[in-house]
Amino acid sequence: MEFGHIIINFDGPSCSCGSRGCFEAYASIRALIQDYARLTGINPSDLSRKIITANYFAGEAAAMEVMERHLDYMAIGITSLINIFSPQKLIIGGGISDAGNFYEQEISRRVAQRAMPDTFSNSMIVRSEMGNEACLLGCASRVFSTPMLFHSNNSY
Repeated sequence: MEFGHIIINFDGPSCSCGSRGCFEAYASIRALIQDYARLTGINPSDLSRKIITANYFAGEAAAMEVMERHLDYMAIGITSLINIFSPQKLIIGGGISDAGNFYEQEISRRVAQRAMPDTFSNSMIVRSEMGNEACLLGCASRVFSTPMLFHSNNSY
């Protein structure tokens, strides 16, 4: 399942998948950096989640604004999943998930305000223990578990 590519605004910004308005176009680290760059005039290639998070904790206005928006987008997307599937555990991974405990705590607080009580009462939101490496490990596992399409004798 690629939850990041659920379209939440058919007229939204372009996504890396080629579609428009995907959840990922709003709630990814890339979207956070682009949002911060737009507000501050800083080149996105000079930014990272660490810079934005540090500025957020320092109370810098632009960082506060973009992080609050990011956290709201994350909570709204996760609330939708919880309202539909009522999972026992929802694991957040990716580039910003290792920003610290505040991240999943803040998302959990916001989800608790929005989710239907029965769907969220037995759910917990946690950070991936593998952080941003989870997707790399998933890709590697697919490579090594996929049957070979070509044999060494070039027969198909």
